[in-house]
Amino acid sequence: MLPTFSLVQDNLRASMEALESLRRNADYASSKLEVKTGLKRKLAAVRIVIGKESSDGLTTRLNESISLLSLALQAWTIDEGQLSRKPKDDAKLNKKYTASRFGRFFMAYATTTGAWQAYLQLPSWLSSSVYELQSTPTGYGWTYNYRVYNVVSSESIIIQKIKEGDKDGILELFGTRKASPFDKDESGCSLLYHAAKSKNLDICQLLLRLGLREALVEKCGPYGQSPLAPPVFDPSRSHPEKTWLEIAGLFQSYMDEPETSMLLRMFEYHRTCDYGDEYLRIFRQRFLPNYYYDPLIHRLEAFRLGSFHCQNPTTLRVLLAEDQKFTSFDVSESSRTGFSLVHSIAVALSIRFADEVIPFKRDWIMWWLSPFRDHWSDMVRGVASVATTKDLHTVEKIQPWDSYQVPCWKGSPLISVIGGALCYLSPDISFVHWDNVFQGCIQKWVSILQESGVDLMLYGEQEAATLDKSFRSSFDASAIEASRNEIRNVMPRGSDRMTFRRAERADREMWNQNHWVPIRLLKLKFGQTPEEWQISWAPEFECMAYEFWQMVEKGETTMPGSWVDG
Repeated sequence: MLPTFSLVQDNLRASMEALESLRRNADYASSKLEVKTGLKRKLAAVRIVIGKESSDGLTTRLNESISLLSLALQAWTIDEGQLSRKPKDDAKLNKKYTASRFGRFFMAYATTTGAWQAYLQLPSWLSSSVYELQSTPTGYGWTYNYRVYNVVSSESIIIQKIKEGDKDGILELFGTRKASPFDKDESGCSLLYHAAKSKNLDICQLLLRLGLREALVEKCGPYGQSPLAPPVFDPSRSHPEKTWLEIAGLFQSYMDEPETSMLLRMFEYHRTCDYGDEYLRIFRQRFLPNYYYDPLIHRLEAFRLGSFHCQNPTTLRVLLAEDQKFTSFDVSESSRTGFSLVHSIAVALSIRFADEVIPFKRDWIMWWLSPFRDHWSDMVRGVASVATTKDLHTVEKIQPWDSYQVPCWKGSPLISVIGGALCYLSPDISFVHWDNVFQGCIQKWVSILQESGVDLMLYGEQEAATLDKSFRSSFDASAIEASRNEIRNVMPRGSDRMTFRRAERADREMWNQNHWVPIRLLKLKFGQTPEEWQISWAPEFECMAYEFWQMVEKGETTMPGSWVDG
């Protein structure tokens, strides 16, 4: 049965047409020779030889069509393999592994691929078995996967054997069907997770050979950790044991995640207690060994993601370049690819400097909890010093992490300064502080640009013109409406707690139940000194009220020269 893959069908049709054209040409030549004899036959043969280029062209066309058909079949084979794999993101079952008196049943459907999954857990008094059925459409029909495994105790024999490193005992349990490689404990942790946690390289190799590759990225437990977590968190940060590095290398060799997925997974290893972002660095070293050899856009994306909540400025430098330097090529290329370094550093500065403008109510001993340091200003200076005028005014759409109660915005880097400040303010910084934060962040931004050699008058003229023309509505209700159609990256729970350090500020309480007040930018005032810079803005409800009363109180207009009724 031929595959219905459109690329295969098109190239097969082209190959058949090329073959038919070559056959017709051969039949025509043969017929010319058959009907002639003697001298006429020789003359016909000469004409055929002279017209050989036509036959050669048809032969070349057929060979090229067959080559393209072969490539199409390879693409179809790859596509079929991807479809037959378990969908990781689109169809997610809300699985629970704790014992249940009545059992559990869940179903999930993937709208993009048409795949569906079913999950059945039998009542605990009847059996500890779990049944999973998955159906996935392929290029030629449907593929069904059926799996049965058990939910076992964390003190069960199979997990004890894994912790002890008893390979023969594990194989015996598998052989007698007293355990399955796909068994999970009551927290949903796979046997591979326990093998990694126990630092047993041989058991990890065994389980991966038995088909537990997908378990590498399965999260379990109260902290949502996968088998990748033990090689990151458990070893010594500075001098890890060789076994841990071998386990990390083994896992990395089995990973087949796209680079963008691995970048997001890297930020799952951000921790509040990790002030130097060391776990993030360790994950990059052990599971992204080709990080600096991959396309630049991947590093620019990592820089953008980290600009919102990385604790150490050195982390961002390392995410961009191994030598921690900003180059004019990186800045210009970032503006071209849609991950502008100027935008990213504008967000990084304002989201941290906003904390400096708010009146402090921390205890004196908690000074180190301030997210802003002079090193962040140095980073802005480093980017601005190699940026062109075009880079400083490049327009881009910024998508914050989903944890920030701020809509996606579009504008220049100056608009991103306001956007970063809003990410810090919303939803629980009182409205009375907003203006001070906006003005303080903008003045800090332009003061650093001035130190980097930027002419503030020329810079301000262009920013004021573009703001007045295009970006007044960057944070109003229309931006909120547009953001509802945007898919944002989901911030891990650990990073979420680290991003919003509410317990350390006594003045932080939820003041706005709607979590967001749409604002409208009105006008930018600028001058030769940073102190002259000021953004005029207003909550959208005040702008609407002003427009309403302008319309109501507007006097009646009389056309010049017309009659006025007495």
